[in-house]
Amino acid sequence: MTELPGLDELTANQYAVADAAEVAANASPASGWSAGQVCAHLILNNGLFVEVAREAQRGHVAPYDNERAVADDATSALAAAAGSTAQIAEWLRQSAAGYAGFLVGLDQRVLDTQVPTTIRHEGGFMVEGDDRRLGDLMLGQLTFHAGMHLEQVRALPTD
Repeated sequence: MTELPGLDELTANQYAVADAAEVAANASPASGWSAGQVCAHLILNNGLFVEVAREAQRGHVAPYDNERAVADDATSALAAAAGSTAQIAEWLRQSAAGYAGFLVGLDQRVLDTQVPTTIRHEGGFMVEGDDRRLGDLMLGQLTFHAGMHLEQVRALPTD
């Protein structure tokens, strides 16, 4: 990866999650996260990637582990702290804009940093301690990963 997409393209999926969350604000899923928790998860995960990238800027390799961002207590607490789904959705838009701006400002050395990566999903591991290129992970957070959560929120009942 040598050139990143523009900011509009980078933020599109997380903005769409925020919009869909507002539509599904009153949905109470039988299982899984509420729309607010999905927004909280993406916000928390954006923050984790910024922490790892800041360490790489300092010349240190920090592991990426999404444990905090997938913890039900953490997503519930952040969603509750917002006070409403509309507010957590707005926080997600702000987080996405800041995260995308941060990402496009990173130099190639940071983007090329190999970081030990652990990705947890539904009580198991998708990746466990494997080295991954930080730039690919950070871009994937805005594209692939947010796209998966967009489908999740769109699947929530809207009545």
